[in-house]
Amino acid sequence: DRSAQNDTALYYLQEARKVFEADNRRSKVGIVTLNIGRFYREAGKLDEAREAYTQALNQVVDLSHQVQCHEYLGYIAYRQGRYDDAAKSLQTALRVDEENRRRRAVYLNTKLGEVYTAQGRSDLSLALCDGMVQQVIADSSLGGYGRATRLTDCWDCIGQAKAAMDDHKAAIGAFDIRDSARTAYERISENNQATIGL
Repeated sequence: DRSAQNDTALYYLQEARKVFEADNRRSKVGIVTLNIGRFYREAGKLDEAREAYTQALNQVVDLSHQVQCHEYLGYIAYRQGRYDDAAKSLQTALRVDEENRRRRAVYLNTKLGEVYTAQGRSDLSLALCDGMVQQVIADSSLGGYGRATRLTDCWDCIGQAKAAMDDHKAAIGAFDIRDSARTAYERISENNQATIGL
């Protein structure tokens, strides 16, 4: 029962937060609150998740955790149809990620592209996500798995933008490339799991 597991996890996380608060360990409080937000988000309780991520943002110190907070605040705003708020949160996440060596840049830009498409700015989304494809292709530091996951996000964004522009042939082509990239990283993941099993 997934919902029972979620409730149990939330109970223990909230208890852990009380312990860290009593011990005045602010960064630990922030990380626990971030995880509380995750469980609320996975349970579809978006208002509670939004509140948790907002609280965590005032407590976490680590840049990668700050990026996560802004990223998921953007995700929640997008799901709730608050597209301007979603764009602001994702743009803030990108600024923080810039300080964190751009570890999430491709993913965040593709999510921002989806927001632009939802706002009726598909041309901007297309330019952004196409630029991300070129960046991924040019990045020699990426391994097969990292490249395939990033290309999956990029081509999904391009496909959505093309579909919104009624260019259905190009959208189908983009989704085909997305599916090929997804198959590639799933195969790599399966091979890794098989190696671990051995």
